[in-house]
Amino acid sequence: MTTGTKKYYNKRKEWNNNERVRFVKDKMFDSRNLSLYGKVDQEMDPVVYEFSFNKTLVGSTSRTEAQDFVMDAFDAFRGDIQDAYNTSLAYPQGFYTRYQPVVGHISVRELYRQRLYKIIAIFVNDYLSDLYISNKIKTIKDFMHQFERFCMENLTSVALTLSGFVLSDQCPAEISGIYISIGNYDQNNFEQKLAWLNDPAANLFRNQSRKHGFEVDFEKPWRLVARVESKQMQEYMQKYSIASAEDLFAKRFRKTKYLDVPLLRDALLLFYNEFLDKSPDIVHEKIVRCLRGDKARIHKIPRERASIETLSSYVSGYWMYNFYLRLRLNEMGSSITEKEYKSLRKKLNVAYKYHIYDRKNESDFIEYLDKMIYKWSNMITKMTSNKIVY
Repeated sequence: MTTGTKKYYNKRKEWNNNERVRFVKDKMFDSRNLSLYGKVDQEMDPVVYEFSFNKTLVGSTSRTEAQDFVMDAFDAFRGDIQDAYNTSLAYPQGFYTRYQPVVGHISVRELYRQRLYKIIAIFVNDYLSDLYISNKIKTIKDFMHQFERFCMENLTSVALTLSGFVLSDQCPAEISGIYISIGNYDQNNFEQKLAWLNDPAANLFRNQSRKHGFEVDFEKPWRLVARVESKQMQEYMQKYSIASAEDLFAKRFRKTKYLDVPLLRDALLLFYNEFLDKSPDIVHEKIVRCLRGDKARIHKIPRERASIETLSSYVSGYWMYNFYLRLRLNEMGSSITEKEYKSLRKKLNVAYKYHIYDRKNESDFIEYLDKMIYKWSNMITKMTSNKIVY
């Protein structure tokens, strides 16, 4: 255990043993145990929020956004808590006298794009700097095969797909649009967290927030989460024709498993063509001996540019999904053996022919593939034990 890790462990232990912490923990939303709240739907499928329904706080100078019904609920809550402070029912000073949201919805697509592009850039700039490897690339197919090799050699536990990213700790819960923070602090600063929990107005703030369908996050006491399964929050949701939590996920969220392959494919296509801009040719250099001395003879082979229209002629849909299967199994911590994986590939091939070629139904094929991934996942036990109930 490193010095930094040991220090964090001791701080966490001291935090957990604190009498005040133990007293309030069961009374609050605990994002440490509910880290997937808003990032998975009622079926525990990772999802992303389509943020065309965002709203800012009326009359606020802050540009912080959240889902419209969440911001409506926060606005009403803010009015009630101000009235409570004005009538001296709570202490006028302290952390919880802040009414301006400072952190709200965060775009998952932008976060994921930055992450994926950074990884592919490392592949292009570092891995392909080896001429022995890069000279094997003539088409987009070669490029993708080398990227697959790069991933299997170097990134066996790194989340590369959107699904893997959403389920990871690196993806903030704010992507759901149902969280609002009135502060922005390091959640590993236990002294800061304890100061918030000991604030004179903490109990009133927590009780008033529940009346509007919010819970204060125990791990981040400056953050409110909209409990979309609560009767109070659903009253705000109904204004926007959302009847329940299930209805919310059906209308405003998309399952990431349907987005994973297109996003990965498009990013690789973009970087392949950028790679061609810098290195349009395969270059072979041969030293030729002659009477006047050795000469270098250069032989160039042009690389073939690709587009979304021509991609299928180089890379089959089956290959992309097979690559996707390998990535997802790694992301989900699968301990599958090579023999078992070969058996899976055969089943995948049969299913692909049946669903894609025969029935022309890609959605059913993705559902089949998703079940295959979770069946072989070591992460499914953890997800089941921490199942989110909306």
